[in-house]
Order: sequence, then structure tokens, then C-alpha cells
Amino acid sequence: MRKLIFTLIIPLISAKAFCQADSLLQKFKYRIDHYRAINFSLDAANMQSGFAQPSINNTNTSTGANFSGNFNVIKSTDRQIFSINGTLYGSAGQQKSKSSTATARANNSGAGGTLGLQSRWFNRENFTELGAGLGFNFAGARQSYSDDGNIFRSRQTRPEIKLSTGIGKGRLENVTDMQNALWLSKALSEEKRLLRQLSGEELNGLGRAITQANNTRVLDTRRRIQYILEKTDAYLQQTGVLDNKDIRYFSTLNDILFFAPYTTRLSGKERFIRLAGVYNQNRSKGVYTLPQEEYFDKTEEKSILLTAGFHFYKPANLTHQNNYGVSANLSKRKFPINSRRTSGGIITTDISRSWDFKRAGISAFYEHGFYPGTRTIVTTGITTESGYQKSGDESGFYNITNFSANLSYFISYRSRFWVISELALNHKNYINNTLYNPDNAVNRFYFNAGLTVSL
Repeated sequence: MRKLIFTLIIPLISAKAFCQADSLLQKFKYRIDHYRAINFSLDAANMQSGFAQPSINNTNTSTGANFSGNFNVIKSTDRQIFSINGTLYGSAGQQKSKSSTATARANNSGAGGTLGLQSRWFNRENFTELGAGLGFNFAGARQSYSDDGNIFRSRQTRPEIKLSTGIGKGRLENVTDMQNALWLSKALSEEKRLLRQLSGEELNGLGRAITQANNTRVLDTRRRIQYILEKTDAYLQQTGVLDNKDIRYFSTLNDILFFAPYTTRLSGKERFIRLAGVYNQNRSKGVYTLPQEEYFDKTEEKSILLTAGFHFYKPANLTHQNNYGVSANLSKRKFPINSRRTSGGIITTDISRSWDFKRAGISAFYEHGFYPGTRTIVTTGITTESGYQKSGDESGFYNITNFSANLSYFISYRSRFWVISELALNHKNYINNTLYNPDNAVNRFYFNAGLTVSL
């Protein structure tokens, strides 16, 4: 009788532990008082090549430099989620091609940047949000040819503005750090390095310790890795659950914290109404000196989108994730287009027209993630949108449906198998604007598989 009771108690204890872990993953709160990261990169390159044949002596030389920088600011508290991200980049290059009969030179340069801001304020379960984005891109080029003296200059600019606002109820939490805390606890338990199992409060604290370590600004990559390992180890030591520490213990910490799948997992639900607007302009100009010709193209996009719906993200347990949502959408997009060509100061082509796109539809998505271990990810999903649209003189029903299935499988420390696949089905889905007619997206199937082996 005692043996039977003992046999029944063990599964109950195990079930309680798993239920506790599932609850911790679903209810974890991702909180960051303030995080800031700034990164810069600068590189330059030079290449020279040439070949010689009878009556031909050709050499090519190219030189280029690139600059890029980005920064991120994140804040996540009970009352607000706030983020700022920005990028700045630039490039310059020069090419020269010389043969026995002519020399061609080309200079090009470009610069641009983006700035995005998103803030969401919470009052109990309700929220209000505002978002804004700015972008600018410039590209210029000059080409010259010694054989005929012709020079070509071109310039292109593209500014963009985005604005959004919304209200809703609910909150989506990033539970990736809690996932890694549970994996870490499981790995240490299987290696018999714990004197006892971590309590629910201690597991939640471990997840918060990982969050705090990941979101502390440490510029040097090696120092950052050390800092995260030391902070996580310090918390585990504080709980007094560690049995022994050796190189295997630290390799387990390093493995989970830096090599476990970092696909973001969310938990929670939200209902929302959002209004978003976009304006961008693409201007390009080119001039030829011989013969004297000039072209000018300008395309604008003015769009507004109203959506209302709900999203639900649920980590069913450590190995399964289910996400789904439904929304109703109303959108209007307008594309004013102008194209002009001149030759010898005389206008040869001048086209001005505008395309309007109006849509009313319903969209839905479902995603399933399978994480059998810290080295394997399987994701499947479907997204679809159907509704009624009017485009120019055409109107009717449209449909967009995408199926996806991806696999990343860790075979051994030296080999990994991966699969990426997608099936896109479109019915009267206009995806772009051209000078004369919008493009109708076609059905597409994409499949890519491979085996990565490290020798």
C-alpha cells in the first residue's frame, strides 16, 4: 500500500512542477527601467585588377568606404513601454576603368538615416499608444567617358514620415528570458548540480536577473559576456541551491544564455484599434551632357490604415507556443506619379497621373512554435487576408494567403540541418505602383534546405 501511494505521489509532484513552470512562463513580466545601446562601424576597401591581351590593356581600380551607426533606448515598466531606435549610414566610392582606347570614371556617394519612436501608456488593463518614424535617403553619382566626353550625373532622394496612434486593452510580455531561466534550471537539475529544485519565486527572480544582465550597457563584447555570466551565477549562488561548480557548470550557463534559440516569445492578449499614416516621396534626376538630355521622376505615396482586432500569444509550455489573431482593416493609398524627359531643352515626354487603392478586409493569422530542446526550433504558420478593393477602374474581391514552415535542427556539435519554406497565394493583390499599371502579385513557392557541417 505504501509503495502504491509513493508511486502515485511522484507523478503528482512532477505534474505540479511542470504546471508551475508553465504558469511562470505565461505570467512573467519583462521590466527594464532604462536601457541604452550605441554602436558604430567604419570600413574601407580598395581593389585593383587588370588583364593584358594583344592590342588590349585593361585595368580596373575601385575604392570605397562605409559608415554606419545605430542606437536603441528601451523602457518597460508597469505604466509604460517606451522605445527609440535610430540608424545613420553613409558611403562613398570611386571606380576607374582604363583601356587602350578610353577611360571611364565613376564617383558615387550616399547617406541616410531613420528614427523611430513608440510609446504605450497603461492604466490598469487599458492602454494608449503613439508612434512616429522619420527616414531619409540620398544617393548621387557622376560618370565620365574620355572617348566621347560625355558626363552623366544623377541624384536620388527619398524622405518618409510615419505616424500612428491607438487605444486598447491588454498587454503582450516578452518571456524569452523566463524561457531561458526554465531551460537553465532544467539543465542544472538533469546534471544533478542543484541541492533542491528552485521555487517559483526563485525561478521568477532568475528570469528577472537574466533580463537585467541582458539590458545593462557593456560596450566590449567579451566583457558583456562575462558580465551576464557573473550576474546569473551570482543570483544562483544567492539562492543557495548549487551543489558544485566546475567548468561544466559554467559551460552550461554559457550554452543556455548565448546559444539557446533567441526567437522572441510573447505571452498575453490585447484588443486594439489603431490608426496609421505614411507619406514618402521618391525623386530622381539625371543629366547627360552629350547629347544634352535630362530626366526627372517623382513618385509619392500617401496612405492611411485603420485596424481593429485582437492578438493572443500563449506559451502552452516550455516546448510549445501558440499565437493567433484577427483584425478588420480599412485602408486607402494614393500614388501621384510624374515623369518628364527633355532633349536639347525641349520636353519630349511629360506624364502625370495618380493611382488610388482602397481596401476593406479581414485578416487572420496562426503560428505554432515547437521547441523540443535548446537546439531545435520548428515553426509553422498561416496568414490570410480577404476583402473588397477598388483600384483605378477595377474593383472586386482580393485574397492573400501565406503558408510557412521552418526547421532548424541541431544534429551534433559539428552539423545542423535547416529548412525554410513558404507558399504564397494571391488573388488580385496589387503590391506596387508603376508608371502605367499596378503590379499584380503572383503565386509563389519558396523552398530552401541545407546542411551546415563544421570540419
